[in-house]
Amino acid sequence: MSAKSYENHAGANHGYYRVWQYEVSDEERALIDELKRAGVNKIYSDRPHKTKPKKIQDREALTAGLKEGDYIVVPELHYLGDGTLQDLCEAIRQVMQAGAYVRVLRPLVDTGTPEGEVFVQHLEMISATERELREKKKQAGIVRTNAKKKTTKGRRASIAKQCGTVIRYRYYRDHAAIKDIAKECKITEQSVRKVLDPLRNKVEEIRSSQPQLIADSHTDDALLRLGEQLGMRDRHLLRHIRDYVLMQPKEATGAKPSESRQSM
Repeated sequence: MSAKSYENHAGANHGYYRVWQYEVSDEERALIDELKRAGVNKIYSDRPHKTKPKKIQDREALTAGLKEGDYIVVPELHYLGDGTLQDLCEAIRQVMQAGAYVRVLRPLVDTGTPEGEVFVQHLEMISATERELREKKKQAGIVRTNAKKKTTKGRRASIAKQCGTVIRYRYYRDHAAIKDIAKECKITEQSVRKVLDPLRNKVEEIRSSQPQLIADSHTDDALLRLGEQLGMRDRHLLRHIRDYVLMQPKEATGAKPSESRQSM
């Protein structure tokens, strides 16, 4: 079909536009007049719905009822889509699959002509490129986000490891609360517990199974055996652990670190 045959083609001419205002405006009235002058048989339109802002009920009904040789006439190309190039190409593709055509008044584009077909092909190529770039950008963002999470997690784990001695001394020597230690080391309370819990569990196990080892650890030999059991060589810290355990009721040492004391 040539551009010259538009006025004399056998199919119907359907006008369509999509606006983003809830109420009819002067701009919309001007669009309606322009479509009427173009000789359309019926005008369809879509506007935002308060509960479904992206609903395009009239366009879907229009494309579903198209017959071969029909035309959809729009004032400008952007009035056919929802604002994205992908949706615009999809709308044109649906029309052409029905054997119908799209005619744009400004600037003049007619998909019933060879030039119009080439124009649509170019649009689809640009749309595909746009989608590909958007997907790459999305994937790059995901990679950056995951890398940032790993870096942050590794940094916190590293800080907790570096502060391990400080955490143990503050807890067993100074009887500091978990939240205070976390604040001082600028890490989470969970990170503090990860440092303390393995040692606390070992201490509680020894206290339950070998209570005399802790009770007799005032001697160097007993303190050395206690250190072997705990996997520690720091005698100063071992003495603080011993004193802490001996001064606590047995049920208190089995509680969570955050429950065994208040902030000092």
